[in-house]
Amino acid sequence: MERVFLFFILLISSTYASVSDNFLKSVKKYSGVEVTFIQISKIEGFEEENVYEGRAVISKNGKIKIVYSKPEIQEILIDGNVSWLYIPSENQLIVSKIDEDIALVRVFEIISGKIDLEKFFKKKKKDSLIILYPKKGFLKDIKKIEIKFKKDKPDEITVFDKEENLVVVRIKRFKYLDKVPELHINYPKNVEIIKY
Repeated sequence: MERVFLFFILLISSTYASVSDNFLKSVKKYSGVEVTFIQISKIEGFEEENVYEGRAVISKNGKIKIVYSKPEIQEILIDGNVSWLYIPSENQLIVSKIDEDIALVRVFEIISGKIDLEKFFKKKKKDSLIILYPKKGFLKDIKKIEIKFKKDKPDEITVFDKEENLVVVRIKRFKYLDKVPELHINYPKNVEIIKY
């Protein structure tokens, strides 16, 4: 679940464009963004960190694709309220419906302009840092989200949950896309398909 959470925080960072006028203008001009990242997950009470590397593409049409390259190759595709998770090492494709009450669906609505982000978050701004606090009834397990900007682009995103666990996403490369990307998952014909 922590991996699926990554694209949520990437979406939040790209949709909360009002924190930077230049970023807002840029996002509106392009058809999507591509992000190369390192994700670090820390669980309270444990010294071990889980470190992932990958690439995400977020399209204005609401599709998102995340490809993890380390420690294990996995691909995630989100389109509307359906997600696909392909795990090559297990030859499995997991297809699941995203419940209407899940935050990810709300984020898609925010991107499409159906929902105003101000409706779901309180914000604080300190120099190049934006701190978002979910309003009551939205993202109940999340305490806050911190987004650090560098040259009007998200540089690091940290999500703190109410149990003091955290996920840090360090953005290594952030690129605007001129054309709407074709997002899909290529998988073998003999893949085991699991539907939830």
